[in-house]
Order: sequence, then structure tokens, then C-alpha cells
Amino acid sequence: MVGLRSQYISTVSDCARINMTAVGKWSLAGFACGLFWVVLSFVFFTAPQSLLVDVVKVVAVLSCPPFLVSFFGAPVLNAILYGLVSWMILRLFRHERTGRQ
Repeated sequence: MVGLRSQYISTVSDCARINMTAVGKWSLAGFACGLFWVVLSFVFFTAPQSLLVDVVKVVAVLSCPPFLVSFFGAPVLNAILYGLVSWMILRLFRHERTGRQ
């Protein structure tokens, strides 16, 4: 009985580690996305107004909402946002799969 309990605890901690790894990966992706849009905005900063510049602005705001709040803080805020959203989705799927809260 003791062996089964320790195996269960090991499985739970492995599951938590996998979830935190996934959250970390999504946070890194959010940071990279925000950084990409900040760098691209510097490139298009001196570009004349055109359809391409408008499209870049719209896509940047859709994939990096903190871009509207803070230009230089956008990568960090976007990493936090992506991490929180991925954590909530993983918790939701864990709740559905195991029936736990």
C-alpha cells in the first residue's frame, strides 16, 4: 500500500512538472512574440503610412495585446499573459480528465 501511495505522489509531481514546463514554454513563446513585434515596430517606425504598416499594427495588437498598454514592457507582459492563459487551459483539461478541482 505504501508503494502505491508513493507512486501516486510521484505521478502527481511529474504531472505538475510537465504542466509547469508547458506553461514555461508558452511564456517563452509570448515573450518572443512580444519582442518580435517591438523590433518590427522599430523597423516600420520610419516607414510611410501604407496598408502594410496598418496590417502590421493590427496583427501586432491581436497577437500581443499588452502592446497597447506599454511599448517596451510588451514582451514581459505578453509572456505573463501567455503563461496565465496556458496555465488556465491546462488546469481546465486536468479538471476534465481527472474530475478534480
